[in-house]
Amino acid sequence: MNKDRIKLAIEILTAIPETHFDIDSEFNTSFTDERTADKFKEPACGTTACALGWMALDPECQALGFKPDTTTDNILCGIQYKGEESASAGAAFFDIDYEKSAALFAYNSDGCRDLYNKGFSDITQFDVIYQLEFLRLTGELHWGHHA
Repeated sequence: MNKDRIKLAIEILTAIPETHFDIDSEFNTSFTDERTADKFKEPACGTTACALGWMALDPECQALGFKPDTTTDNILCGIQYKGEESASAGAAFFDIDYEKSAALFAYNSDGCRDLYNKGFSDITQFDVIYQLEFLRLTGELHWGHHA
């Protein structure tokens, strides 16, 4: 487990306005034709992303190889790290097993539903921050608990 990277993720999520976090959307703007990487440098009105999405847009994470996937038109279409995508990219980046990464970040997984013990639309970045800090300190997730 890479505790420094978990700490970095916590710092990134702490800085995101609560209204700009959405666990079930890697990247989303109010206009689909504006899903370019440049539009996400500063969170604009209606711009949301999940935890891994905001990390992929962070320059420090990008320097470490954790980046958004883009189409040839620079449209955001996913997350990648060392050839892995989405929750698999998170597992590789944090050096944790896929099941923990999917529970933390994959809104459509049973593990995520069980971990946060609330509806997807009710999961906040503070829930993710809590779980990341618990993981950093104990090496485990705090199942069925929400912040």
